Amino acid sequence: MEKRIYLVSDLAGELGVPRTTINDWLSKFDRYIDSENRGKRKVYNENSLTVLKEISALRASGKSAFDIEKALSARYAVHPDPVPPAAQPLPENSGSPASADSKEPSGSQTDPGAMLMVTHAAEKISAGLFDEFTKLTDQMARQEVRHKQSLARLAMLSGLLLLLTLGLGVIGGAAFLKFVEVRSQSDAALTRRMVEGTNLVRDDLAEKNRQQILRQEQLAKRQNDTVDRIMLGVDRFQIKSSEREERLEKEIRMQKELFSDLVRRIEEQNKQNRAAELAAARNSFERELELVRRTTAIEIDKYEKASRNSERTASELRGKLDATDGLYRTLKRDFETMQKENVLLRKQIELLTENKKK
Repeated sequence: MEKRIYLVSDLAGELGVPRTTINDWLSKFDRYIDSENRGKRKVYNENSLTVLKEISALRASGKSAFDIEKALSARYAVHPDPVPPAAQPLPENSGSPASADSKEPSGSQTDPGAMLMVTHAAEKISAGLFDEFTKLTDQMARQEVRHKQSLARLAMLSGLLLLLTLGLGVIGGAAFLKFVEVRSQSDAALTRRMVEGTNLVRDDLAEKNRQQILRQEQLAKRQNDTVDRIMLGVDRFQIKSSEREERLEKEIRMQKELFSDLVRRIEEQNKQNRAAELAAARNSFERELELVRRTTAIEIDKYEKASRNSERTASELRGKLDATDGLYRTLKRDFETMQKENVLLRKQIELLTENKKK
């Protein structure tokens, strides 16, 4: 039964990796992979697919190219070059077989000197390639070690950074708690000062209200005293005016009585021949009566002037009383304004206290 053969695209499909990756593996590990040239193409068999699967598994596990090379060299032999059918056996110290291009036509013999030179050259080339490969392998191993060291340093730095972050977080938390404590103490002191200020303002307002009430009471008392004095003066003036009127009327009645008595006596004594005396007496009486009338008119004028002065005084007192009432209303309005301002101030203080508590 004919064995199955694979192209590069078939290998990529079997392994599920890109074709470029397959080409890279075929070029790096070609000494462990079987291949066959068919025309212009290379084909691969089942053994090649098996080796490539192992390479893919090692690469997936994180192995480096050097580790993969070691694993392959431990399990698979390096493919030797094909030996020509007519070739002579090589000496024991020979490191590489003769090339297929060294065939000679049938019937001729190989030159031992040329074969020895070719063998030595092949050994030198193989030794140089092995040294270069060893250097490259060592360099890759050193890079791998440096990479692991870098990863270790990175992990260490990450741990230190994490520890530093945790330390800073702890310090920040402690600082925040201290700040909250100081802020709470400051808020408590501020609230206490605000309460004390509010109490002082309240006491001041209460004292002002008390003084305002005292002033209002004193003003009302003064107004009452002023009105009482005015009414007492008016009553006294009215009493005096009445007494003067009564006294004048009494004097007039007395004069009339005296005059009547005088006339009656004159009439009784001199009814016949005393006409002139009677006229003189009548004139005298008229003069006296005119004098009394004038005196009475003067007294009445004085009384009227006094009444007008009393009315003027009463008007002035009424004006003062009205002014006092206006001052009282002004003081009362100022007191109500102060009470409103006190209420607004209390509301502002309560609002500020609530904001501070929040």
